[in-house]
Amino acid sequence: MTADRGAPEGVSALIGRAVLTVAGVAFLRPGLSGLLRASASGIAWRGVARTPGAAPGVRVERGATGQVVSAEVEVVLHRSYRAVDVTRAVREAVRAAVREPSTPVPVTVRVTVTVTGIV
Repeated sequence: MTADRGAPEGVSALIGRAVLTVAGVAFLRPGLSGLLRASASGIAWRGVARTPGAAPGVRVERGATGQVVSAEVEVVLHRSYRAVDVTRAVREAVRAAVREPSTPVPVTVRVTVTVTGIV
């Protein structure tokens, strides 16, 4: 594993960057827990992660071996794109981002994409 993929926050940031490259994605949207954490820390959330290395709107679950087995992504889309096409592309971008080249048998990553808004 590279240093960026080592901690869950690093994987979250890696996934976040990959999702933001998908055409049709306006931005990542944090859930209620992310907004509460930002509020509790006294820092106003402005669409960027306040925890170093963490991406808003991305939650990662690892298996017993440390590989990513589940990723939940919340996105806001641009109005001019079809949601079904963008969510499919986001799923593929996430799977490509967490793929471990050193693993002989790839682990199937469950990717959940939730569209929380359209701008």
